[in-house]
Amino acid sequence: MNFKFLVHRNRITVSIPKQWKTKMKLSAFFTLACVVKLSAASYAQSITIDAKKMSLVQVLRTIQKQSGVPFLLNGKELAEIKIEAQVRNMPLEKAIQVLLKDQPVEWSFKDNMLVVTKLKANYPTYELPNNYTLVQQTRTIKGNVRDSKGTILQGATIMIKGSTRATTTDASGNFQIEANNNAVIMVKMIGYQSKEILLSNQLYLNIELSQHIDALEEVVVVGYGTTKKKELIGTVSQVDGKQLAKRTVPQLAQALTGQMPGVTVIQRSGQPGAANNTIQIRGVGSFGASTDALILVDGIPTNSFNDIDPNDVASISVLKDASSAAIYGARAANGVILVTTKTGAAGGKLTVNYNGYYGIQKPTAFPEFVNSWEYASLLNETTSGGGGYTAEEIQKFKDGSDPDNYPNADYMASSFKSQAAQTGHNLNISNTTDKLQYTLSAGYLNQKGIVIKNDFDKYNIRLNLISNLNDKLKLTTRVAAIQTDTDEPAAPATLDFSRMTDIISQVIRYPAIYPIRLSNGDWGAGNNLKGTPVSFLESESFYTEKVSNISGNARLDWKLISDLTLSAIGGYTQTNGRTKLFRASQRINNSITLGPSSLNQTAPYETYKTFQALADYTKTFGSHNLKILGGYSFEKGYSEGLSAYRQNFPSNDLTELNVGSPDGQQNSGTASEWALESLFARIQYNYAKKYLVEGVVRYDGSSRFPTNKKYATFPSIAVGWLLSEESFIKDRYSWIDELKIKGSYGVLGNQNIVSNVQQRVVSNYPYQDVLNPGYNYPFGNTISPGVARTTIVDPTLRWESTRTSDVGLEVALFKNLLTFSSTYYNRFTYDILVSPGSSVSKVLGFEVGVQNSGKLRNLVGNLPWDTKRN
Repeated sequence: MNFKFLVHRNRITVSIPKQWKTKMKLSAFFTLACVVKLSAASYAQSITIDAKKMSLVQVLRTIQKQSGVPFLLNGKELAEIKIEAQVRNMPLEKAIQVLLKDQPVEWSFKDNMLVVTKLKANYPTYELPNNYTLVQQTRTIKGNVRDSKGTILQGATIMIKGSTRATTTDASGNFQIEANNNAVIMVKMIGYQSKEILLSNQLYLNIELSQHIDALEEVVVVGYGTTKKKELIGTVSQVDGKQLAKRTVPQLAQALTGQMPGVTVIQRSGQPGAANNTIQIRGVGSFGASTDALILVDGIPTNSFNDIDPNDVASISVLKDASSAAIYGARAANGVILVTTKTGAAGGKLTVNYNGYYGIQKPTAFPEFVNSWEYASLLNETTSGGGGYTAEEIQKFKDGSDPDNYPNADYMASSFKSQAAQTGHNLNISNTTDKLQYTLSAGYLNQKGIVIKNDFDKYNIRLNLISNLNDKLKLTTRVAAIQTDTDEPAAPATLDFSRMTDIISQVIRYPAIYPIRLSNGDWGAGNNLKGTPVSFLESESFYTEKVSNISGNARLDWKLISDLTLSAIGGYTQTNGRTKLFRASQRINNSITLGPSSLNQTAPYETYKTFQALADYTKTFGSHNLKILGGYSFEKGYSEGLSAYRQNFPSNDLTELNVGSPDGQQNSGTASEWALESLFARIQYNYAKKYLVEGVVRYDGSSRFPTNKKYATFPSIAVGWLLSEESFIKDRYSWIDELKIKGSYGVLGNQNIVSNVQQRVVSNYPYQDVLNPGYNYPFGNTISPGVARTTIVDPTLRWESTRTSDVGLEVALFKNLLTFSSTYYNRFTYDILVSPGSSVSKVLGFEVGVQNSGKLRNLVGNLPWDTKRN
């Protein structure tokens, strides 16, 4: 729209009397003086504000209310800047200087209005033209150092790497230093991350340093959320993913070894791919139900914890006490492990990372055995009257003149390799934009065993995607797939054992007096006339296992109002497996052939589904801070198994099921399911961030218990006092960063009722009279299939419960260079679900199911400490 103004240039003359002119001048003077007086009065108005995490817009409104000066805030993103300062009876301009100090804003008065705008990074940047080359070897480099908010950093150290040349920044953050071409400038300052800059053609450097995260302000992952370490009351240990990735281990559980106090990782085998590691938190909490900790990956329970690539992990938190673990109620009695995977890289730049390694594994030690002649001599000493071996025979063992009959076999060296290779690779692509944050990673692991024909491969891929749909809606999607392939040797047909681990146990039982292989190429017959461990390993028998695990979950967060977020979470996991155990026929010598061959094939299948709904409310009013979490959870698990067996295969080269003889064939199938429904709530309150209180309650219902015992309530409460925030410590002892005392009490439950303690098989129907198939009955001349009740069960089973009380002290000194914590806990487990079968005579004719008949108490204190150096 255009406007045109017509201006008359004709001069108009008006005659004004002299006395009127004098009156007009006096009137204008008094009007101007009045305006100046009003303006000065506004700027001189005293301001009193106690801002504790107040938003910038709230502070400006308070200033307007007290001074009458209107304000203009230019920039929507500035409104929620948090102000933490205090002014009392201070002039307006001075008050604004104090309140807005170190904030990324600029302010000024325009037309009697306070105008606040975003800080402009208007310091200059210079670069030489591309076609210009510096000739001098040494030149003066100038620059400026600021933090990520644009605040000037005075006293930052500027050094030339590899030399003693150094300087510091002045009050304006500026510096200058002499440097050679292609030198590396190092910038350091206490409280900030160091930075290195390679010089090329720059004449002026604008350097931005990022602040170190204060250890006390570090965010710790807890159940269904996060909290600041400073405000944490429960006993929680957390390890960063960067520390885990430094350990080149094939399984994630091994990376936790020695990382956190009270967490014990027991590795029972070095077999490639063997996921039989046990993680115990604060010792053994039960001898009836499972003692395994509850493990969740991104909030979803998992059975494939060991298959997660350590490179994908952002952090692992371990909830040890009742107050922190009670939010998971029914399965938290043995502690909770929370695994958080990585999201997109910050900074708005595409980031590609590759991590790979190749290593050699060696056995720590092999047992040493006596030679054949020494064994023969010792055997003579155990034979009454001597006569085991003659001196001539012992000499033949020693000189090796007749190796077929008097050998000196070394079964350890012939069965095991001296070393085995291991290699791992991971590729990660991540990025963050205004609307999208993602990370895509793929990994591969190959681990050779020290036993021949033993090999393990793992392939994994993971996509984490965070989509900001709008200002109030955020969708987080996580999808992962893992496949593992295991190859092992197996025992040939007719032996009483079948698996590789059984063969290994035979190796140490064979003395050196039995030949491994004869001079004509035949295998030694061994002590059972079926061969030796070496011949077992060299047979064409094999065991293969392929497992595919696919998991996905989605979370939708709706920020209904600024203090309230509603969330809906859905998760699904599917595991498919396939195993083949082929026991081949084998020729030992002309008179011994092992057979017939056989094949046993299985196909396990499992699914897990969950739906969770959360409401998270956070409110701060004055010195009072309140967080309330409420939620609902439903989980369902299903598993089935299918197996088939055939024998008498025509060749060891044909190992498919339909090639075997139908005579004696067998097949079976099983299925089971379980469900868990829960309501839970948590209230966290602190006053002035000094006095902390937290209460948790969870109401669980499990399908594994009778109807009248199905539901149980698990409460907990915790209190803490942050003494380091009290003035009598904070104002006197600046070297004390944290001094906190805390205590908690709560009850946790255990629903993982074990039917086989050795194999850790969980029973889904412990209180029900289950009819087992496979008990066939003859009716006339016909065998008819039948079922039988084989176990007497207790129909009044109830939850196994653990009552835990904790008292602790946490100390951090000298800018967190020295940290110390002390915890004493009393854990009492009662109503332990255990079978009294060993005390019941077999004459009964039945097995005896589990009962609530056990008790266990753990009394332990932890005194971990740590030192850190920058």
